[in-house]
Amino acid sequence: MGITTNKPAARCLDLTRLVSRVGRGPWTGIDRVEFEYLKVLAATDITLFALVRIADGQAVLEPENVLSLLARLDGSRQWGQPDLASRFLRKSNSTHRRAVSDIRRLSTRVVWKAGLVENLGDCFPAGTAYLNVGHCNISADILSAFRNIPGTRITVLLHDTIPLDFPQYQRPETVSAFSVMLQLMAEYSDLMLCNSEQTRKCALSHLAGSTRMPEMTVAYLGITNALPRMKDLPTDLDLSHPYFVTIGTIEPRKNHRLLLNIWERLTKNADAPRLFIVGQRGWRNEVVFQRLDGHPNGVYEFGDLSDGAVAAMLVGARALLFPSHAEGFGLPVAEAKKLGVPVICSELPVFREIFGEYPIYADVSDLYDWETKIGNLAINSEAVNNGESRLGQARPIPTWGDHFNLVLRLT
Repeated sequence: MGITTNKPAARCLDLTRLVSRVGRGPWTGIDRVEFEYLKVLAATDITLFALVRIADGQAVLEPENVLSLLARLDGSRQWGQPDLASRFLRKSNSTHRRAVSDIRRLSTRVVWKAGLVENLGDCFPAGTAYLNVGHCNISADILSAFRNIPGTRITVLLHDTIPLDFPQYQRPETVSAFSVMLQLMAEYSDLMLCNSEQTRKCALSHLAGSTRMPEMTVAYLGITNALPRMKDLPTDLDLSHPYFVTIGTIEPRKNHRLLLNIWERLTKNADAPRLFIVGQRGWRNEVVFQRLDGHPNGVYEFGDLSDGAVAAMLVGARALLFPSHAEGFGLPVAEAKKLGVPVICSELPVFREIFGEYPIYADVSDLYDWETKIGNLAINSEAVNNGESRLGQARPIPTWGDHFNLVLRLT
């Protein structure tokens, strides 16, 4: 990577989000980013601690046990057996209970909630840098505790401000919680990384009038495409017929409704292409769920595919369809672009910023526009092959090397 690093006394990476996701389906884009930080920071010569919120309080992991946690998260080592305390996690499955049990076993110390501000800082040497890149476990107590460590530097990564920009797509409690989180980031952090210039502009708008503003830097995310693994796909899946793929949690913001409306029209013809919907079901989308439960013609839902299976499905697709109403970055678009797969996506400023002219843009308010562009790719193999020529017009794909070369010089 050619990474140039800063030299803090130590770093502490918050891994609360990753641990909370164990046993709960495929990782989201934010999960993947947190995991990339763990891999990279663990490979530097700077001492790396980890912090994980558990029911009892905050678990602190020292460097050797951070590596043990990494081995469990990347699958090279199995999770241990559930301990007695995990019996109280009634809403968790067996795998998640095993993960939380291992966190307790791997932790050097658990700092209880009652004495968090006073005691958490004692677990780290002076000059420790704290990084939180997962939109999780951000509280005034934790940030105050790190602020009390002499020479500390607090860095957070902001992935988007969508809950504030589009509250109609959120659970009601999410909006207020996100607002509090963003204000805490501004009040306590030294550096706020933004995954795009669009995210930075939105953050500045929402933080207008704040009494304190951290340094804000755009750090584009890197892309790590999984190797396509055909054997991970369902054995009865037929990929010989033209098909399109959409990837993302099935929630209103992702606009699956538009695609279902299009396929309702397309499948009036016997030779219509198929639509593969890849993603877990989210929230506030009951009408779409009901339509999917009715098994609409030509539409297939996949809620739990491995990364290799998704990559294998994507490389054979006529295009990735991404009619989202809002995005902070758009990792599926980046992954498709890296594979040379055509993309039809909504006209969002962040897509123009990061992907330039590679995608085929379509207006989410214009069903006919989408249907026409999908139809062209469905029947015109030359249009599909134009994906390679469009790469020549596109901006370079961001790399993790570029990302961390910037981040580690600043943290």
